[in-house]
Amino acid sequence: MDTVIEQPKYNKAKIIFAIVVIILSIALGLLYSNQSISSIPIKDVNRVKIASVNPNITAVGTIKPKKSIKLSSDIGGRVKYYLNKKNSFVEKGEILLELENYDYILKLTEKIAQISEQISNLKNMRLNLRRELKTSKLSLEDAIFQVNVLERELAQKQQLLRNNLTQESEVQDVQSNLTRWQAKQQVLASYYQSQKDHIKHQLGEINDTVDILNTLLLKLQESEQQLVIRAPISGNLSGFDIEFGQQILPKQEFGSLDLIDDFLIEVELSEYYLSRVHDAMQAEGSIKNRDVALNIIKIFPLVKQGKFRMHLEVPFQQSMNTQVKVGQSIEISLTDTADTKLPSVPLNATFRENNDTFIYLLKSNQSKAVKTLLKIKEQIGDKVLVDNPNILGKELIILDWNKNYKEELYIE
Repeated sequence: MDTVIEQPKYNKAKIIFAIVVIILSIALGLLYSNQSISSIPIKDVNRVKIASVNPNITAVGTIKPKKSIKLSSDIGGRVKYYLNKKNSFVEKGEILLELENYDYILKLTEKIAQISEQISNLKNMRLNLRRELKTSKLSLEDAIFQVNVLERELAQKQQLLRNNLTQESEVQDVQSNLTRWQAKQQVLASYYQSQKDHIKHQLGEINDTVDILNTLLLKLQESEQQLVIRAPISGNLSGFDIEFGQQILPKQEFGSLDLIDDFLIEVELSEYYLSRVHDAMQAEGSIKNRDVALNIIKIFPLVKQGKFRMHLEVPFQQSMNTQVKVGQSIEISLTDTADTKLPSVPLNATFRENNDTFIYLLKSNQSKAVKTLLKIKEQIGDKVLVDNPNILGKELIILDWNKNYKEELYIE
């Protein structure tokens, strides 16, 4: 009975002893792991010399026109002739393309014939109205003449009647005839006046219609020239891939004319430079081995596929239109005049502690490295620009940042 009671006490002591041993082992391990390293072998030292970053941003730009006119035909047709000057300069008015379109010509001819017939009919109507008005005027003039003749005759008959040289019946006949012609004159005068006003209005409308039809006819006749496409401006002909017999559809674009007198340079830069680039920077380009000052027109902050765009231009007084072509590549250099030479530190040489960034900087005798606080300005790729000009030209060491190190490390 006593043996049964003592055996559990013995096992319990062994378990407690084992737990104490494990706890002590863990504590010793943690104590060792947290112990700061004060020295490292020289063979494990990876030295890096701190250099300044180049403040210039270099890139390759592409010549693009500020103004470009798309070439197309309102009519379309089959290519009869084309100017064999791809990607070259053409003068304003130079023939670029001639098209054939028989259906269009047939319809155009029918319209011209119809309008010509309408003009002819209106001219005949105008002639008839003028003839009708002339006839009315002649009838009125004849009535006026007859009234004048009868008035003179009546005066003579009345004189003869007073001298008893004629009969009163003859005087009455002349008076009756005069009264009839006077009434006719009044009717003809009223008719002529109303007819004159009406015909004058009709002639005005006919003349206006004839003018409109003549203008339309002229435009139709000129529209045939739309099959001949000329350069609307002087410029560089691009995208002009034309072959004989090719069918050009109405409104189909078949090229463009780029105004080289006014071009820009488009540059794509990595998004890492977005915070450094601004429109006050000095820009320079190399065009045919000649350095040319550039102006920054606009910066587009929208980032696409890790890049953003900016536009530059050559100042007017340094026009280079005779030396560039659309699509040509230009070497660009951007310099910020406010930039000073900043030390550049590899990102993997830095470590963070309490929201601060540090490096281990070698002393001049290279026997010791000292923990040094960095003033981070910006990160560009795998490098960090720091506002610590006093470390420029010195050396730092890259360590295993999974370990703890003392403020000063001795190199053995």
